[in-house]
Amino acid sequence: MTGLCPSAHVQAPPVKLAIQLTDKNQYCYGYIDLLGLRNMKMWQLVRLGYHVVELSWFPPLKQTHLEKLTFLQEKVFTSIP
Repeated sequence: MTGLCPSAHVQAPPVKLAIQLTDKNQYCYGYIDLLGLRNMKMWQLVRLGYHVVELSWFPPLKQTHLEKLTFLQEKVFTSIP
């Protein structure tokens, strides 16, 4: 009769994750919109079912290894639904 009980080990479906690094030159001047190529790449990744996390390349540039790791963990794990 164990087949009638819901499984205690039900796993969430896997999340496909894509990390996109951007800098200020990849945005339209004075706007928050990405330029064509980056915008198209993000659109294609979303259409393929990826969860896209956009990271700026500058903040972790002069940080220690531990600070970089903490920064990445915060950005990635807080953005996953």
